[in-house]
Amino acid sequence: MLNISTPVLIISAVSLALVSILIWMLVRTWRRIHNSPRMVLRRIARARISDVLLPDGMDGEIHVEHLLLTEAGILVLEFRNASGALFGGDRMDDWSVIDGKRRFTFGNPLPALETRIQSVQDLAGDVPVTGRVAVVGEVEFAGGRPDGVLGLADLDAEFSLPRGQQGSKGLPEAVAATWDRLQSVARPA
Repeated sequence: MLNISTPVLIISAVSLALVSILIWMLVRTWRRIHNSPRMVLRRIARARISDVLLPDGMDGEIHVEHLLLTEAGILVLEFRNASGALFGGDRMDDWSVIDGKRRFTFGNPLPALETRIQSVQDLAGDVPVTGRVAVVGEVEFAGGRPDGVLGLADLDAEFSLPRGQQGSKGLPEAVAATWDRLQSVARPA
């Protein structure tokens, strides 16, 4: 029979608990970093232009939060921070988020996104342009998720690049030329 003293057992148990807590903290930190908006953008975009003004086709300019070069073409992307139940729809003027006792309302982002998509499409010619609103935070889409609105995990799944595909090398010449043109007309906001 193995005879282990009480102090050795206590030290072993405390050490095991500390190692378990450390591993849990490391995994939690890795998940938070891996699923952050910045890391998702890195995984889905060959190239990115952020916080820029582009010509709107009517002698004005339009602000674009993120313009991404993806495998599917050009993506116009906006982020919204929210946690809780999100009530919103294509035809609603205002959307609401309810998180426990807190409630806040913001304007429907889809009409403005559609305007941005159209402005970028006018500059992009035949290259496909899509747009999405990505919700950052733990959100439940009450009443269904509106088209074009998704969470970070869904954004990552829809547009994720194969490893090593960053940059415009290997893209069709028309897409690379369009991206270069967009970069040349974009001004910092």
